[in-house]
Amino acid sequence: MEARLSYTVGPTQAGRLLSVTVDQGDTVQAGQVMGAIDPVDLDSKLISASAAVTKAQSALGTYEAQVKESYSRHILTQSTARRYQELFAAQAVSAEAVEVKQNEATAARAAYESAQAMLSVGREEISRTLAERDVLNKQRANLSLVSPANALVVAREVE
Repeated sequence: MEARLSYTVGPTQAGRLLSVTVDQGDTVQAGQVMGAIDPVDLDSKLISASAAVTKAQSALGTYEAQVKESYSRHILTQSTARRYQELFAAQAVSAEAVEVKQNEATAARAAYESAQAMLSVGREEISRTLAERDVLNKQRANLSLVSPANALVVAREVE
C-alpha cells in the first residue's frame, strides 16, 4: 500500500543541515518547521544589505537637497543673465559682463541637470538595494524545511 500523495521536502539551495525536528512516524501539520539549513554568512549579508538600503535612502535626501539648491541657483543666474542682456542693450554694461553672466547661467543649468541625474541614480540605487535585500530575505526564508501539508513522515534520510 502507498500513500495517495507524497512530498519530498528538502533545501532549495545547497548547505549544511542545522537541525531536523521530526522523525520517521511523526505526524506534521502544514507549515510546521521540520528542519533547518545553516545560514552560514547569510545573516551578515542581510545586515550589510539593510545598511546599504539605509545609506542609499540617506543619500537620496542629499540628492533632493542638491536639486532644490541647484534649481534655485539656476533660476537666479538665468534672471541675472537676462537683466545683464537688458543692461547691455541700454549700454550700461560691457559685452564681457554679459558673457560672464551667461556663462554663470549655463554652468548653473548644467549643475541643476547633474543634480537631477544624481537624484535619478539615487532612486535607482534604493530600488537595487531593496531588491538585493529582498533576495537575501527570501534565501533566508528558504532555509527552513517546512511541511507542505498535514502528513505522516514516512522517511528521514538525513541525520
